[in-house]
Amino acid sequence: MTVSKDRKADRKRSRAGLRPHILSRALFTGFVVGLATLSAAFPASSARASAPEIDPWVHVRADQRDTACTVRVGVSSFAELNPNHPIINATLEHLARTLPRETVCVNYYPTTERLAADLRRKEVDFFIASSGFYRRTLLLGAKDLSVVAGPHAPDPNRAEGSVFLTRIDRTDIRDLEDLRGKTLVANLDWGFSGFQTALREIVPLQPQGARAKDFFRSIAFVGHDQKAVPEALLEGRADAGALKTCLLEEYEARRPEWKGKFRVINEIPDTDFACRTSTRLYPNWVFAATPRAPTALARRTALALLEMPRTEEGLYWGIGTDFSEVDGLMRDLRLGPYEILDEWSLRALWERYKVLVSVLLTLVAGGLLHAWRAERLVRRRTAQLTAAHAREKAAAREARLQEERLALLQKRAAVGQMSNMVAHELRQPLAAILAYGHGLERLAEAGRVNADVLGSTLVKITREAERANGIVERVRQYARTKSVRRTSTDARALFDEAVRAFRLTERARRVAFEAADETLDATEDGLRAVGPLPLWVDELETGLALQNLLRNAADAANSQGADERGERGNPRVRFSLSSSGGYVVYRIEDNGPRLSDEAFARLSMPLTSEKPEGLGLGLGIARSIAQAHGGQVAFERLETSGLAALFALPIQTPSAGYPHEPSGKPSSDEK
Repeated sequence: MTVSKDRKADRKRSRAGLRPHILSRALFTGFVVGLATLSAAFPASSARASAPEIDPWVHVRADQRDTACTVRVGVSSFAELNPNHPIINATLEHLARTLPRETVCVNYYPTTERLAADLRRKEVDFFIASSGFYRRTLLLGAKDLSVVAGPHAPDPNRAEGSVFLTRIDRTDIRDLEDLRGKTLVANLDWGFSGFQTALREIVPLQPQGARAKDFFRSIAFVGHDQKAVPEALLEGRADAGALKTCLLEEYEARRPEWKGKFRVINEIPDTDFACRTSTRLYPNWVFAATPRAPTALARRTALALLEMPRTEEGLYWGIGTDFSEVDGLMRDLRLGPYEILDEWSLRALWERYKVLVSVLLTLVAGGLLHAWRAERLVRRRTAQLTAAHAREKAAAREARLQEERLALLQKRAAVGQMSNMVAHELRQPLAAILAYGHGLERLAEAGRVNADVLGSTLVKITREAERANGIVERVRQYARTKSVRRTSTDARALFDEAVRAFRLTERARRVAFEAADETLDATEDGLRAVGPLPLWVDELETGLALQNLLRNAADAANSQGADERGERGNPRVRFSLSSSGGYVVYRIEDNGPRLSDEAFARLSMPLTSEKPEGLGLGLGIARSIAQAHGGQVAFERLETSGLAALFALPIQTPSAGYPHEPSGKPSSDEK
């Protein structure tokens, strides 16, 4: 036999491709054997190193065992019993004789998946398998060369199928529809003629898109030995079974006691087929070439198969011309080239991605739960904040009411204090009116009243009465309204009037007054000021505030603490006026007792007094009046004894941008 250069190159590739495969199997086997037999103290690497290489390829001819395989034939596993088995060895021996210059080797694969894997790795030249497996490998480039024929199947295109059977006493199972929800027993999940050809007949009974396997409640697989199928039926472990065609007749011939025990379901009469069948018939075993086999070798192999004599059983290799039923089975069961159809079904997607989908669904559920919980917490927090805001508004409203009550109380106290001032102010106009009245009375008694004297005197009386009425109206207006009237007033004149009014009181008679400001001159009538210091204030309120501070200073100077300084007989109030940073500061000092830290701290609290009978309204009035005018009241403890009260007001005048009755502190340009 002449071997081409291409064939020699292919042999080299074969040898190169064989070594990694043999080495991988040897390493795996050595690892398993080492784990099972050696002590755990020995490293696994030594076990792998000591294991012999295992070659899965067996030489057909014993005299060629020392030569490399040039023709590799893979044989798929088949279910037992199978009438085609005798042709396998006969074919291998015939090829070894017909191709004397080739070294023919064979590998018997336990599963079709392993054979398919070697086909993908291009380690097989030819293979013998069912027509179903062959058509599944079309995408790998396989090409059928010949198909088995024999006495039981003279037409190689219609040689295999399946038969459904049940026990003869199962009257509830008459046709395929009666198998719905029943248990089925078969040989192998991937068995073509023992299971897949039977399963195809169930497809029309299922809804579109539903799997044929789901037609049964359960399916049990017994392996290659198919006689376990009728045994399971006889023992009651299944409702029905699926067998390769012609096996039922074979088992009944070998075991006469089984004859008449079974009934074929959905039997299809066929005079051209020697055995009973429940399904359509499909082509017989296929001898196929792979892309690895050179074209010349494939041609010589095909000729050798067709020239091969029949076996003793009458088996031979013929030509298959119709694989349409096989392709239809692949399409209906979504196998081989049609697996993509099943891969994109909902069930297939779930089976393939159920872990990922479960994780995603869990995350989505967790996200929804978190969103629901967050929304619930937000609602709860919003309700809490709303309630808190309502409480704050209520508290603010209550505080405002309290401030208004305190302001009213302070105003009433201020009105009471102003009554003394009003009495003093009214004394002059009333005294003048009284004097004018007495004068007119004497003139009348003397008969010297004429029209001119009477007229001028009445004018004076009227003027003084209007003056008295103005004083009363100012007090009534202050007590009746919350607004104030501010006018431009000189700071020194304001202080002069406050000191003069206070010195008319009983408290002032026991206290000596001293002016510390060079611009002020303490006289019997008050203070003499040099130079204007304008203020925009309510004269009545600010005068009242200054008198309160003067009164507190006089009370402190007259208190018992003065004895400690030896000044009990010399109570003194010292006052001064200064301007700084746009403010006029009235400073009023007394030589009363030194306050403790606790007592001094209480001065900043509202409604606080150091007098046993005091309510603290005086200081509160002074502080509120100062704040209303943009100023403030502060206190300082003197080094030796006594206290200094500081009453600060901003220096300001009315301007176009400042209303007639302002509130709060002025802007910086007004200071």
